Amino acid sequence: MNKFRNFGIYLDSIIERDLAVNSRFEVMICHPCVFLIAKDRLNHKLYLKGYRLTARFLSQISRFFTGIEIHPGANLTAVRKLVSRIEAKKTTRILSISAS
Repeated sequence: MNKFRNFGIYLDSIIERDLAVNSRFEVMICHPCVFLIAKDRLNHKLYLKGYRLTARFLSQISRFFTGIEIHPGANLTAVRKLVSRIEAKKTTRILSISAS
């Protein structure tokens, strides 16, 4: 249950920072970072279990949808830092457009 609660907190943090998002459902469907983290966790587990080709193939599919490629063997902490930087840039861009 702790993972679901943390996921809900993560979705709420996106809603707070992204002015264009209205609900958790919209974040899960339309926000590329949520898709990216979910796919990366799956790919990383597959990579560690020895299914390296499958993990690499799924990471390429993820890159097609998000435009961001992360190697399946990458450290998840580094991925979280990358995603938070992407979200910060996106929020800054939205705020600068709405201020003009």
